[in-house]
Amino acid sequence: MLQHLVQIIDQKSIYTISEEKINHYNKILSDQLSEIKMEITGMEAMFGLRFNIPANAPLSPKTAILQLERDIKALKKDIHSIKNDLSVCQDIAMLKSYLKTYRIARSYDEDFWYPFT
Repeated sequence: MLQHLVQIIDQKSIYTISEEKINHYNKILSDQLSEIKMEITGMEAMFGLRFNIPANAPLSPKTAILQLERDIKALKKDIHSIKNDLSVCQDIAMLKSYLKTYRIARSYDEDFWYPFT
């Protein structure tokens, strides 16, 4: 529709368009602008969710890269922890010792559903 409006309004006819038509075109353009802004907001929200960027953080390549670097650091830490756990599991004596001291952590759900335990 925007392209259609641009074709209709050329230099020759711009001075002969009625006030009513101009208001009508402005309304259409305003509605289109609102739709585009909503689309952009939706895309920004999806981008933020996909790349774990907080909703209140400004979206920019710098923000995305910083979050990516944090995620990489966290993953490297997890990998190191998993490798450490695997090395413990390789040694039966260490595994038995670890299992004797291991306690299953209570989850938030348990605290919520069973607050008096």
